[in-house]
Amino acid sequence: GDAEWAKLMTKGIDNLITELAENDEIVYTLFKKINESHWITDKLDSSYCYFRQAYTTSDDKEEIALYEKAIELDSENAAAYINLGIVFYAQEEMDQAVEAYEKAIELDPKYAMAYNNLGCVFDAQEELDRAVEVYEKAIELDPKDAVAYYNLGNTFYTQEEWDRAVEAYEKAIALDPKYALAYNNLGSVFKAKEELDRAI
Repeated sequence: GDAEWAKLMTKGIDNLITELAENDEIVYTLFKKINESHWITDKLDSSYCYFRQAYTTSDDKEEIALYEKAIELDSENAAAYINLGIVFYAQEEMDQAVEAYEKAIELDPKYAMAYNNLGCVFDAQEELDRAVEVYEKAIELDPKDAVAYYNLGNTFYTQEEWDRAVEAYEKAIALDPKYALAYNNLGSVFKAKEELDRAI
């Protein structure tokens, strides 16, 4: 029937997307056509199609509308809430970003990225203790996430918690030895501590 054909089409398109992963414009156009045609009748499949279209659009307003449509069709789509939060953060709509990330966490309490991204919002809002708390939760959930350690180091740096900043940056570097920003910020901590021989 039409529903089975639509599922086969979606699988086929997914395979094509793998080949065209770097061409957002083509992927966007494919999913836009699918969404406009209403081929997909299953709500979860349809939610996924709106999610994929949103992920590849270059228009922020459309991106928000598409993620919201994906969520309308699948209210448990934690990834859509994460990406919605990223858009709101980029637009400096911090309260909406917090709401989106907290909803993602409510849906998936082990979603480390949600905690890390929420920490970035709290940093921007100068709620530094809350930022530390959620970065530490992100690290607890994903101990190999160099970015979470780097972000934690930045918060400690802002708080002038120099030793804790050093520890966080060094952990980020241990996990990712090519993490240039972590080396740079670690040097800044040593400079602030007047340990100039270690800052070089």
